[in-house]
This record gives sequence, structure tokens and C-alpha cells, in this order.
Amino acid sequence: MISLLVCFACAAPTTVAPTCAASPAPLVRALESFEELVAEYEAAVETWKAELSGTEDRAERKRLRNARPAKVFAPRFEALAALGEGRALVWQLDNIRHLDIAVNARDAKRLEWYGVLFEKHAGEAWFSDALTQLWSDRKRVDAPQLSAWLAAARDKNESKEVQAHARYYLAYEDVHSDDEAARRLGFAALESLIADLPDTKWTDQARQDLFLLRDRAVGMPAIDFEGKTVDGDTFKLSDYQGKVVLLDFWGFW
Repeated sequence: MISLLVCFACAAPTTVAPTCAASPAPLVRALESFEELVAEYEAAVETWKAELSGTEDRAERKRLRNARPAKVFAPRFEALAALGEGRALVWQLDNIRHLDIAVNARDAKRLEWYGVLFEKHAGEAWFSDALTQLWSDRKRVDAPQLSAWLAAARDKNESKEVQAHARYYLAYEDVHSDDEAARRLGFAALESLIADLPDTKWTDQARQDLFLLRDRAVGMPAIDFEGKTVDGDTFKLSDYQGKVVLLDFWGFW
């Protein structure tokens, strides 16, 4: 029997440093968890805020404002995003104004990142975070694209909360429209949401919107209530139906 022993030896570099040691290590750290990275980032933000509020020196405050933690952490979030961590894209979108991206290039970068999010991650359980971020940027996205992305989350995600979230946003513009026909469509969409997904946070919001914007809008019947006059007589608001009623609410504090 012949045994073959192969030995790989690597001598320490003398004058040329290895590439990975000469720069920050986003690739080395890319396997860290998103949750741990967010916790580290948030701690850095708190330290940064304390330093900023703790100095009155104008030059130092300017230096600190230009040294936001987002710029330092951006390569690590970018590395996670490149490995398929969609929540890192949401972080980048939320912090885009603090990253080294020219102002006139930010909208294009937003659309690029949202495209990846809705193509590859619309079925993720955490996707409500992406919907919330998209909604904050909705004025930067044309209406057809916004509707298409929301519909993708509604149709691809198995989470009832995410589905309800997307459906609520899809109805929002119609519900708040000045056009009566659009408003009726929006109200119908909210009613459908309540019927299909009765036990979500966004269903509760839909109920509240229907109550305030439709059932208690100007021109709708007021809620009946019972009270007492200054003489102690009991009355109901409905007792005065057909009459002009002035309600004066007052009290002592």
C-alpha cells in the first residue's frame, strides 16, 4: 500500500498584506445574524446620540453628525442583503438618506431594492416590515407599481397579518378619495377584508376607518345617547329627531 501525504504550507506574508485584512470585513461577517447586527447597530446609535447631546462644541457636533453609525454599518447590512437576507434591504431603505448614495440616485436605488424585495421575499413572515417601509415611500413610487407590489404581497404571503396589511393599503387611497365612487369601492374593500380576515390588527384598523369615514361622516345620523338635564330629567338624543340640537359638553377639572 502506498500512502501519499500532501502538505499545504502557507508562509506568513512579509511586505504584502492579504486583501481581507487590509479593509473592513463585510464578507467575513456576512454570516452573522440579522437580529444580532440590528442590536449592535441600535446600541451604536444610542452611544452616538449620547455623544452628540453631550457636547456643545460646534466642530465636534458637526463631526458627529457626519459620523452616523449607519455609514459604518452599511457594508455589513449590504453583505447580508447580498446573501439573501431581505430584512437587510428594508434596513437599507430605511437608512438610505444616511448612506453614501447621491441624492439624485436614491429614487432609482429605492426602486431597485423594492423590486428585489417583492420578487424574492414577498412570501416571508416578516414582510409587514417591508410594507410599512414601502408605504412611507409611496409618494416616490407610481400608483400602478405600488398597487402591483401590494397585490404581490397579498397573493404570495401565507401570513394573515401580511395579507390584511396589504389589503388595507390597497383600499386606503380609495377610502380617502374625494371621488364618491372611489370611496364606495374602498369601503367595499374594507368590508371584504373584515369578512375574510376578522382577527388581525389591520382588520381592526379597517373597522375604525369604516366607522369614522363612512358611518360617522358629516351628514350621517349621530350616535344616540342618554343623559340627564340640569334638572335631573332623563332624555335621549333621539327624542329630538327632526329638530336642531346644540350639544354643549363641559365639566370641571
